Amino acid sequence: RRGFGGLARPAYPRGPPEVVGCDHQLPPGGRDVARARALLASAGYADGFRLEVCATSLSRLVGEVIRDNLGEIGIKVALRILPWDDLYRRFVSDSPPQASIFGWSCNSGDESDFLDTCLHSRQSGGDARMGELNSTGWSNPELDQLITESRHVMRVQDRLAMLGRINRIALEELPYIPLTIDTEVYGHIAGLEWKPRIDSRIYLHELEWQPPR
Repeated sequence: RRGFGGLARPAYPRGPPEVVGCDHQLPPGGRDVARARALLASAGYADGFRLEVCATSLSRLVGEVIRDNLGEIGIKVALRILPWDDLYRRFVSDSPPQASIFGWSCNSGDESDFLDTCLHSRQSGGDARMGELNSTGWSNPELDQLITESRHVMRVQDRLAMLGRINRIALEELPYIPLTIDTEVYGHIAGLEWKPRIDSRIYLHELEWQPPR
C-alpha cells in the first residue's frame, strides 16, 4: 500500500507464478519482529547495526518502508538515492553497495534469467555474464553447479524439480530478500481489442481495432 499504492503483491518466492521455475509448494514468509530481534542478538547484534541501502528514485517509497521495518528491530538504515546509471556501475564494480533495492524481469519466461545473472557466483573471464550482477558477495558452490546444470535440462519435469531445489537453497540462505511483484497498469481507448502479455511487451500486430457499431 505505501510503496505501490496497492498495485503490487508479496513476492514469495522471488518471481510471479507465470515464470517457469516458480515453486508453488513453498510456504509464504511471515512477520515475526520478536524472532528477528532474537536472531540479531544471537549473531552478536543485540543493539542492531547501521546499514546503507541504495535505491533509485523509483524505489524511494519502498526504501522508506524497509527503513521503518528494519528500524523496529534496531537496524538503522540510511537510505541513499542514486541515478540508475550510478547504481548499476556500483553493482558491477569491485565495491558494490552494502545493500540495495532493485527489480528484475525474466523476459524469457524462465527463472534462469535471474539465476544466471544475479544468483550464480560472479565469474571473471570465460562466461563472464554468469553472476554479472551478483553484487552480494554470496557464493554457494552447490548452487552454482545446479544453476549451470539447469541450463542444459530440457525435460520439463526434471527442469522444474531442479529449479525448485535451487529456490529452496536460495530462500534458506537469502542472499536476496524477495519483496513484491509489481502490477502492470495499462489504459486504452474503447474499441481497441488487446490482451496484456506476461512479459509486458506490446506488439502492434496483437492489437485489433473494433469500430463502434
